[in-house]
Amino acid sequence: IMVEKPILYGTPNFAVMPEKGRVQLGMTQLNRNASVNFQDREYERFTGQVRAGGTVRLHFKAPDSTGNISLFYGAGGGIFVLGAGIAVWVRRRRRSGLALRVERETLLGAIAELDDRLDHGEISPEAHARDRAPRFARLRDLSR
Repeated sequence: IMVEKPILYGTPNFAVMPEKGRVQLGMTQLNRNASVNFQDREYERFTGQVRAGGTVRLHFKAPDSTGNISLFYGAGGGIFVLGAGIAVWVRRRRRSGLALRVERETLLGAIAELDDRLDHGEISPEAHARDRAPRFARLRDLSR
């Protein structure tokens, strides 16, 4: 970003002080001096003399990145793999939960059918107890 600041009044002590590490600043009219500290922050210092009617041009640039592109791709790939793993895990849990629900409903239907057949006299109490016991035991296991 380039900013042009017209100078209305000349001064022998014009200064621009951006916070160090926040932006990179470049200019041709002012000289770079030693940085200064204010309120626990460090500022770069550009000073010089400006004349009335002149213009100061400032060139701002975002700070250079300390990382490299391989780090970016590595982090992105890691996030993608982690997300895919979580999606597969959730899908398997849902699928196993659905299978258990289907099995539970099937067992309840089979037990209800046995009870109805006993009520209608279609099977003996011994056959009812023999067929119902393993189904009821499995239903109890699923309910835990």
